[in-house]
Amino acid sequence: MDLAQIFKEVQIDDDGIGHTAIPATWHQGRTCYGGLSTVLAYQQALSLADDLPQLCSGQVAFVGPLFGEVSITAQMLRRSKNSAFVCCEISGEQGVGLIANFVFMQPRVSHLAFDLLTSVDLPPVPSGGNLRSGPEKYFTANMEFGDGRNPAGRGKPLVECWARLKGRSGLNDITQLLAVADALPSAAVGVMTEYGPVSSLTWQFNLLDQQATTEEGWWYLQSSGISAANGISSQDMTCWNAAGQPVMKGMQSIAIFA
Repeated sequence: MDLAQIFKEVQIDDDGIGHTAIPATWHQGRTCYGGLSTVLAYQQALSLADDLPQLCSGQVAFVGPLFGEVSITAQMLRRSKNSAFVCCEISGEQGVGLIANFVFMQPRVSHLAFDLLTSVDLPPVPSGGNLRSGPEKYFTANMEFGDGRNPAGRGKPLVECWARLKGRSGLNDITQLLAVADALPSAAVGVMTEYGPVSSLTWQFNLLDQQATTEEGWWYLQSSGISAANGISSQDMTCWNAAGQPVMKGMQSIAIFA
């Protein structure tokens, strides 16, 4: 079931609460893949008003596991002339599993403009048959990745590659970006010497281009570990589009059970 089909399955009740079931094919371990739960919350936020500005920023807390039947709520915290703050929650049989705060904002003319991101030489956008996907009944089966997921990160807390959704029909580029931006494994996996599960705790992201677009659904994802101690790892995350333009900058905290 692709994202467009999942969105169609969401039923909105008389109180404006969305209800749906998380497909097993979008699981990440014992819970819903974080990119799917985030984009479900985002779609619920969009349902509050037809005239919301472009998405600018998001703060996501992965509170607990989500699977099976879930409910999705969205609340307008503040609406001004140029911005809107929306809080969303997704709950399942074990209670609240995700809380997300989204900021929507109109672009404004400003004297201030700079870009201090270090320039990078991205590998070519994938083409032909050199693509791979994930195992059946795991969320990565719904995506395609460039060949060679992590050539730059062997022995380092770094993971990067091209990624895109398989089913993209009817989805705008921002929705596609949110859905794949969390698809990489934790950067800390590259230097783990003992096996153990990892679990995202929080995800903060800012869109560098509120109207980010790409070609053929491709986004280049990079996660770089910056610290790990006491069972928690922190990582920086950057996304580029197919033209090599940086479109999203983020940070995650991740629990390490090893």
